Formats: sequence, C-alpha cells, structure tokens
Amino acid sequence: MKVRLNKFIAMCGVAPRRKAEELILRGKVKVNDAVVRTLSYFVNPETDEVKVGDRVIRPLEKVYLVMNKPPGVVCSVKDPFNPTVISLLPEEIRRAAVYPVGRLDLDSEGLLVITNDGDLTYEITHPKHGINKTYHVLLDRPLSEGDLRRWREGLIYEREVLVPVAVRPLPFEPRGRWVEVVIDEGIKREVRKMAWALGYEVERLIRVAIGRMRLGRLERGSFRVLSGQALRQMIRRGGEV
Repeated sequence: MKVRLNKFIAMCGVAPRRKAEELILRGKVKVNDAVVRTLSYFVNPETDEVKVGDRVIRPLEKVYLVMNKPPGVVCSVKDPFNPTVISLLPEEIRRAAVYPVGRLDLDSEGLLVITNDGDLTYEITHPKHGINKTYHVLLDRPLSEGDLRRWREGLIYEREVLVPVAVRPLPFEPRGRWVEVVIDEGIKREVRKMAWALGYEVERLIRVAIGRMRLGRLERGSFRVLSGQALRQMIRRGGEV
C-alpha cells in the first residue's frame, strides 16, 4: 500500500512530518535515486528505495514512552551544553531514533511523550487535533483578580497574541501563587510569555496533562513504556502515569 513520502520519512524515525516536508523541499530526499521535491508524492514501502541524503531509510519498530521531565534537562536529542531527555534513556531505546514530542524548556518539568512515531507526533502537536496541554504554574507573587480576568481574556506579548483555553487559581501553598493554565497551541514559551505580559515571573512550570492523560506518581526523570494504542487511549479518554 502506498503512503505519502513525508509520512514514510516519519515512519522511519528520521523526522516528524512537518520536518520531513522541509527535507523534501530542500531536495534532500531521493526515491529510487531520483530527487523528489513534491510534497504529494507517494511511495510503496515494499518496492521503492528512499534515501535522505545518502542513507537508505526503512520503517522502524515503533517505540512509545512518557517521561516526567526534570528541570535542568533539555527537550532535544542532542545538546552541546546540557543533558537531554534522550540521554536519560537506556541505549536500546536511544537506538530506535526516538525524540521528544513538543517542548518543555530547560527550567520546566513534567509530562513528556517520547517516540519515533511521526503520526503520533502530528496528532499531539497540530492544533487541529485538539490535544490541549495543561500546566501548573507557580508565580513570584499572588495573582490578582484583575490579572486573572485579563489572563482569561487573552494577552499580547511582544506582538504575539496569546489566548489560553482556561485559567484557574489552584488551592496550593503558597496560596494565590499557583495557577492552572490550559493551552491548545505550541507557541514557544507560551505560558511564561503570558505571565510576563502581566508582569509576573514564573518560579515553577509543570506540565501535568497532555489531552486527558495526567501526570500521577511517575517520579522525576523516570519514564514508562506504553503501547501506541494505550498511549492514544490515555490521551483521548483519560489515564494517569
């Protein structure tokens, strides 16, 4: 059965679909030794030979896991200055060309999906699929009622429009400083920018849910391997890790 070229590249763990499209447009992909720059191109995985650069690529066995990312670790495959989430994994998993889905910045922590499945990556990260992300945020001082109202209505930070799905105070200590924020886009440092737009600093930022899958007792730096079906069901229907 034929599949789109960008999907095939994602199936091989080379890059998610959108990155795969960039590789195609830059002329980095060959099918049967001919450069292909057409995004709508289809290949037959059984008979066609696909290369990225000079390397023949083949579909990988899919790997799915969730991690409780600790602060001080980069959401990247490689980094010259800091440990990465991939460096926390055993070698046999790293060999499967896994990568983090979405980003948590260096100082942020919490729930993170790691996989080599480009289809799942697309499902989680593209806004059209409606997979919200939920964060618990510790501010440097109590959030005022007026600022809570402004946050809920949407904010502008350095010409970026930032509109949350929901914002609510949390009954945690120190009182008034913990807020739950739900977002549906993948703007870089979006939650921090929302706080900065109101004049607050963020002291802790924890992703506690992806869709309906919530962070439970999984310890910092630990991970749990799941099947693709189980992970998708938890994201869509609910579950705790």
